[in-house]
Amino acid sequence: MRDDNSSRNTQRAVELALIERVVANDQSAITQLFYEYEPAVSRYIVHTVPDINEQDLQDVVQETFIGVLRSAKDYRGDSSLSTWILRIAHYKAIDALRRRRVMNKREETIENMSSDEVSFVGDASADVEEDVVSEQDIMLVRRALAMLPPDQRQALTLRYVNGLRVDDVAATMRITRRRAELLITRGRAELRRRLTEMDVRS
Repeated sequence: MRDDNSSRNTQRAVELALIERVVANDQSAITQLFYEYEPAVSRYIVHTVPDINEQDLQDVVQETFIGVLRSAKDYRGDSSLSTWILRIAHYKAIDALRRRRVMNKREETIENMSSDEVSFVGDASADVEEDVVSEQDIMLVRRALAMLPPDQRQALTLRYVNGLRVDDVAATMRITRRRAELLITRGRAELRRRLTEMDVRS
């Protein structure tokens, strides 16, 4: 536990140093911040706004990092930098959902699936599918994920796609840890139910 705390404190110090450089308008630090955290932000937005196209995705990513730069001076290291950035992405994604009034997800191509997403699919579908996850399995899971209530979808995405701890999921969504656990548990159960229904229909 002591080693974990020491490692976490060291990482937090590195993150604070990076943010200090960002606040000072160090262009190399701003570039580093974007390249380190853009993939996680993009993955989160893609799953939160299910039928988002590439142009709209880039717009929301840009809005997120504009928000990050504007708020950088307020970062105090109370949470990890990734959690703090994803919290901003969370609200930008919610704004996009409200603007677009997204109700249903269109099928997305498999080419953009990341290894993190494939791991999530294998974990989420463990009680329904075989261990080997095919492209068809991945498509089914993405369709099923889009059918979940937004808060469950967001919690599962943060936990399994972005790899956040439950505490960080709660911090990002501004909810209690108990609420985050509940959303994840119910979301997994609902996802399995949807996958089972899809399997029966096919």
